[in-house]
Amino acid sequence: YFDIVVGADEVPKPKPSGIHIQLTCESIGVKPDNAIVVGDSKYDILSAKEAGCLAIGVSWGMGSNKKMEDAGADLIIHEMSALSDFLMSKR
Repeated sequence: YFDIVVGADEVPKPKPSGIHIQLTCESIGVKPDNAIVVGDSKYDILSAKEAGCLAIGVSWGMGSNKKMEDAGADLIIHEMSALSDFLMSKR
């Protein structure tokens, strides 16, 4: 299902650093400004923003909407179907 998986042991800094996202993008040949990161915490959003990606927060995870908004989320999505629709529209 995945072309690459980058874990915390494979990068010098943990989230909120965006280095793991940058490494992932580089490995699959995608520029970060053409990538979308979907996460459920402020750390996911901060990492995506540092890497230069579009940052989408989902409200059904561990983090709070307010913290994701404050971290700079480009969009907060509240239903899986809306996330699917959004991602499909970007293909």
